[in-house]
Amino acid sequence: MFESGAILTYLAERHGRLLPAQGPARYQVLTWLHWQIGGVGPMIGQLGAFSRQGDNPDATTHFVREAERLLGVLEGQLSRTGHLGGDGYSIADVALYPWIVAAGERLGPQLGETLAGKASLQRWLKSVGERPAVQRAMAWQGTAQG
Repeated sequence: MFESGAILTYLAERHGRLLPAQGPARYQVLTWLHWQIGGVGPMIGQLGAFSRQGDNPDATTHFVREAERLLGVLEGQLSRTGHLGGDGYSIADVALYPWIVAAGERLGPQLGETLAGKASLQRWLKSVGERPAVQRAMAWQGTAQG
């Protein structure tokens, strides 16, 4: 098996956690999981690539605007709910959190001001970041890259 969304869905179903078993709540989580996979990941990834290259300011500007648009959508959702797929922590949050953390750490010049101005997003980052399992995973990820 490959692809992060498929892996997260499989694990959630196998363990009966982080994804509602049925109904609208399930599809709300899956909607936001796929939104991250099809939007945030590719756009922030491309922004990072073009920002490092530095030789195509039009592309960088395009991806900054798209990332800002997506962060606005995210802020809107998080202003209405505690987590991405609703009130409960889910695989959508698992998938999105490291991308937003990385954007803040690696794309500060391009997105730092936008990220800082999103109160609901900042609340969500703090809440998710305080979870012990998230702390362990993020610490492991840092050592795995080193």
